[in-house]
Amino acid sequence: MQRISIDYKCVIIVVVLCAIGAESERDDRFPENLDEWYSTIPPKINSAEWITANHDVDHEWEVYQDGLRTKVRIRKHRQDNLDEIPNVIRRSVENEGLTGILKSMKVDDGWIVSSDRGEFAGGGQWWFSFDGKTNYKISDLGVVNFHVLTNGLIGIQPQHSFKGRLLRYVKSHKGIWDIETIIDFKGYPLISTLLSDGSIIVVADDRLIKISQDYKNISILLTDMFWTGLYPNSIVYGDNATIYIGMRHGAAMIQNNDNSYNVKWLMPSNKFADIIENIEGFK
Repeated sequence: MQRISIDYKCVIIVVVLCAIGAESERDDRFPENLDEWYSTIPPKINSAEWITANHDVDHEWEVYQDGLRTKVRIRKHRQDNLDEIPNVIRRSVENEGLTGILKSMKVDDGWIVSSDRGEFAGGGQWWFSFDGKTNYKISDLGVVNFHVLTNGLIGIQPQHSFKGRLLRYVKSHKGIWDIETIIDFKGYPLISTLLSDGSIIVVADDRLIKISQDYKNISILLTDMFWTGLYPNSIVYGDNATIYIGMRHGAAMIQNNDNSYNVKWLMPSNKFADIIENIEGFK
């Protein structure tokens, strides 16, 4: 039988995903505990399975820690933490027209707010006074995350040409906030988490990175990862050094076995995994 065209395949994928999305609206029950999810091998980039995941905009899964369990939920479209800041600051942020993925952090004299609109759209970081009446720009680029350490505030900042850097927030003698680079690294950072020992795990566009607690060494734990184009949005560092990454259509589980990393692809059930198998032309 002649294989169907790529365009027709995409149409079939969209139809199937719409059906799944409609079913999800009728019955959105799924295992909230990630250890109950279906486990399989990750899809290869540009494979039929990967294209299905890439098109599945109805299932942006977010992982989070709840007590001793790692759980998962559908990610809300709003991707900021502005609900945690006072209304007067939120209004000032809106008045400045800050858009994209917004992050905020309280400092000793006000709030620092980051706007990340992606590598090409740009963004920036601003300081706002507590009353929201005064602000100034700190940087032309936003951050994907702030981390508070005993010796101050740091951020993970995307750079142009798919690079990133770890930066530190410092004050000038005039009391103005500025940033200084601690270390640069390859890979466009998407999310990060601070570990209990002070080291940092960074999920980049195609790799997994660990920054040492003294911030002098960069370790590339994994590269050429399948999550390129699946928009990782959250990360949990669980028991036994297992890393969970929430993304479109599923989640990644990364297990550390004596510094050898085993990657699994998790989905709510094998129904998600079997979509392609049931479509003639993809077999």
